[in-house]
Amino acid sequence: MVYFEDGGNKEDTINAEQGKYIFPGVEKPVRDSKKLGLIDLKTAFAESSNIAICKLIYDNYNSNPQIFLDGLHQLRLGETSNIDLFGESYPTLYKNASDLEPGSLVSLAYGYEMGFSPIQILTFYNSIANNGIRVSPTLVTHYRYKNQTIPLNKNVDFVNPICSQKTIHQVKDLLRSVITQGTADVLSDFPISVSGKTGTTKVNYSQPIDSLMWYQASFAGFFPSEKPKYSFYVLI
Repeated sequence: MVYFEDGGNKEDTINAEQGKYIFPGVEKPVRDSKKLGLIDLKTAFAESSNIAICKLIYDNYNSNPQIFLDGLHQLRLGETSNIDLFGESYPTLYKNASDLEPGSLVSLAYGYEMGFSPIQILTFYNSIANNGIRVSPTLVTHYRYKNQTIPLNKNVDFVNPICSQKTIHQVKDLLRSVITQGTADVLSDFPISVSGKTGTTKVNYSQPIDSLMWYQASFAGFFPSEKPKYSFYVLI
């Protein structure tokens, strides 16, 4: 989305290097589950190509990583969901490029060196479903005081969408392609259209023995795709 906001397009092509690539400043190679070559961004997203996405971000922002970090914060990823509960922690997200290590930009490109709670991820996807308008999750709609019902208004920001509508249209197409032609094609036979993104995270990625790796699997999205009514986040 940061790349789209800076003029990128879903038809732009990247070489996925047949499933294995070593970036400058990164000790271990970035790998894909499939051996892909020259592909467009839409295919890279649908097939969850770590290499393609990392190359896209590295090639465009390595000379000035601050632009990429600022773009992430403009998407409001650095904010809490502002749910109506006490105790929500702020996300972990770099603000200053001076804090980055040599391989940090590559790690950030596919979700490492940052941290969000499930409700914060859900709020972000809900903003996409809602055409860029961010809505804070609400558990309480009203309360009663001395036999009176007092409503509580949802915290909705109708003034400042998180990005342009052009970016929203492109990313919605990408999220739908994950189901129609990508890693979540098992959902393509559902009686209702779903849009979303699969995710796999190595929890203890410093572990030197691959067989001892721990993983988290996730899926975030919304449905129906054409006119979203529900957004969801599943973490296993």
